[in-house]
Amino acid sequence: RIDGGTGNVFIGATSANTGGFGSVSPQLQVAGSMPQVLLHETDTDKDGYIGISGSVMFIQTADAIPMRFGTSDAERMRIASDGNVGIKNSSPSSLLHLGASSVSGGLGLGIQNDSRFYTINTDSGHLLFKDESAAAERMRLTSGGFLGVGETSPDSLLHVTGTNNSAGDLYTAVGRGNVPSITLQNA
Repeated sequence: RIDGGTGNVFIGATSANTGGFGSVSPQLQVAGSMPQVLLHETDTDKDGYIGISGSVMFIQTADAIPMRFGTSDAERMRIASDGNVGIKNSSPSSLLHLGASSVSGGLGLGIQNDSRFYTINTDSGHLLFKDESAAAERMRLTSGGFLGVGETSPDSLLHVTGTNNSAGDLYTAVGRGNVPSITLQNA
């Protein structure tokens, strides 16, 4: 029914049930033992649903089509028909695929606890591990395959730089007779 005073539409209900939304009065309310809203695209014959079943809210498609989410009229996340999720990536090729429109600094994953904030980020083709709370880069994997721990410009496969008294520098090199070696050098 349509409420003449507010213009609100009620399907399976006679008055507004605001639930946990306080005094907010919904313009469309669908009620029932398993209320659903079906969205049907007639030119492609594809369906999508919004509903509640068994105290679980769901948004899903009935067909093998992706779902996309956006803000400011731009796509920000997509769930592909195979279940892969892309954030800033519209064609995810793995279970979680983070993408960016720029190569430098546009992609990141943040991890935070009560006292520290860490990021895994990209910069000019390198993978960076940072302690943002200390404004310090902790580890870098270069596009050439060199790993720097405490070193932002590794020049060997493993390049470790320490700044405390318990460790010096650790790096790999090709020794005499082209034999790989690991060298520990006190700083």
